[in-house]
Amino acid sequence: MKKRVYAACPPDCPDACGVVITIETEGADAGRAVKIQGDSSHPVTRGFLCGKVAKYLDRVYSPERVLDPMRRKAGVPKGGGRRDGDDFERIPWAAALDEIYERFLGWVAG
Repeated sequence: MKKRVYAACPPDCPDACGVVITIETEGADAGRAVKIQGDSSHPVTRGFLCGKVAKYLDRVYSPERVLDPMRRKAGVPKGGGRRDGDDFERIPWAAALDEIYERFLGWVAG
């Protein structure tokens, strides 16, 4: 069995597109979104979904999705070009939050 949930587009664009998300309610996939589509009753977008959101479920449930904090390895240059997995290392959440906090303090202090 499935249920439909009406929501707003997650990227928070100016149109605030309406989306309809179909969620599986039974079995191993219970709670998993299985379809996303534009809400045809939305007054501006009338059911249209941009390319970012049309593929949203593919990215959310991708086995390649990054689930842990990553830090660029020492010596890997910033910017430009495509990166691969060997350019980054997984770090614990506590270490990532500490690093963000320290950088933020440095930025605020100017």
